[in-house]
Amino acid sequence: HCMGFALTSGGALIATGGSGYEAMILGTDCDTLIRAALEAGHGIIFSASVLFSGSSDAISKQAERALEMTAIAINASTGRYDVVGYASQDGTDYVNKQIALKRAKAAAYFLTQSGVTRAKLDTAGRGGTHMFGPEPAVNRRVVIRRKSS
Repeated sequence: HCMGFALTSGGALIATGGSGYEAMILGTDCDTLIRAALEAGHGIIFSASVLFSGSSDAISKQAERALEMTAIAINASTGRYDVVGYASQDGTDYVNKQIALKRAKAAAYFLTQSGVTRAKLDTAGRGGTHMFGPEPAVNRRVVIRRKSS
C-alpha cells in the first residue's frame, strides 16, 4: 500500500502528507506509483501546505519522505525533470513569481540533497498561472514532471 499520496483521475500523484485511509492507495507501493507517474509524464504534485512549513520555503518534515521517494524514482531514470513552483493569484504577479521560484528551488535543493544530480533538474516559477482549482490554497504548489523527449 502507498500512504501519503492520492491518485488524480489524470494519472498524477498528489502528496497529501496524510496517514489515514483517504491518503492510502491500495494494491501497490509508493515507489512503483511514483516511478509510473513520472515515467508517464503525469508528475507529482506537492501542495505548498504539505511541502512547506507555514508560508516559508522551508521543506516540512511531513513532506520529506515523499520527496525522498521522488528522488529515488528520478535517480532510477535517465530522464530530465522540471520542478515548477506555482502560487495563488493573491498578490502581485512579480511577488507570486518570486514565491513560486523559491518553492521550486527549495524542492530541487532537497532532491539534490537526496542524491539527484542537479543536471537532471530544471526549475521555474510560474507564479499565479495555470490554476489548479478555484481555492487559492490548491494553487500554491510544486509540480515535478519528467521532461518530454
